[in-house]
Amino acid sequence: MQRLKFLLFALIVLMFASCTVGYDLANQFANKPHKGAVLVLSPDIVFKTNLKDTISEKYPGLSQEKIDDLLISQSLFLKFLNEQRIADLAVSHLKDELLKSGFEVYDESSTEEFLQRKDTSYILKLSQMQLEEGLENRHHTDVLGDWEYSSYVIVNFVNINSWFEFERTKVEEKYPVLYASMNISDAIIGHFEEVADGSVEHVCGVDPLQLNDFEELPKIMGKTYAQYFYDYVMNLYVLENSAPGKSPSVYLHYNPQSKIVTPVKYENEMFTEIVL
Repeated sequence: MQRLKFLLFALIVLMFASCTVGYDLANQFANKPHKGAVLVLSPDIVFKTNLKDTISEKYPGLSQEKIDDLLISQSLFLKFLNEQRIADLAVSHLKDELLKSGFEVYDESSTEEFLQRKDTSYILKLSQMQLEEGLENRHHTDVLGDWEYSSYVIVNFVNINSWFEFERTKVEEKYPVLYASMNISDAIIGHFEEVADGSVEHVCGVDPLQLNDFEELPKIMGKTYAQYFYDYVMNLYVLENSAPGKSPSVYLHYNPQSKIVTPVKYENEMFTEIVL
């Protein structure tokens, strides 16, 4: 029993030491005034998809291209949104945020200059972006008295799905595609209340999504993607500079406001790797 306790204690110490080293290396990266050079490239493909398909079954003879066009024309938001402009503005904000974070940023116009660099640098290309409109049966919960109640409410949403290609110059390793998704939707305004017969009723309303809600979207996208990229490169730095067997078991996030490194809490707060 004593031996088992000792082994468990030793394992905990090793895990703690591993995490400590990871945090130290992440802070080391964060404190570097120059984080490296990055070439940021705009997308080849930007498209829109309306998931509210009310046409396919009615008109089975139509081509998929015609169906897609009709669905866009019947959408609430997509028909008014210029997807290429959103993508271009998002990339512009992404570059601005990376500059603020300590990266030396290049774009398509300076590709030749970038490729002449002697150091290992980064290439980040927003290869594809999709705006996706649909309906979702969203779970809504609230507390009444000592009890928690829940119900479902149908809301409109628009997803922004983005796929990035990531490379490093002077490095032969091939990296996965990096995926990120954002969501903008109707807001649920509701609560539960007890009615005369003693039952509980869901009193619910929806604050509908408006076109002007999309105005700040490119800026939010740029800032979010810059943070995901920062964390991704930082975690690569930690992994490559950790001693064998001592790399951290958690994915780390750097908060530029508090200047604190913490584990990422949720998977949707980071790039998702897609191995092709």
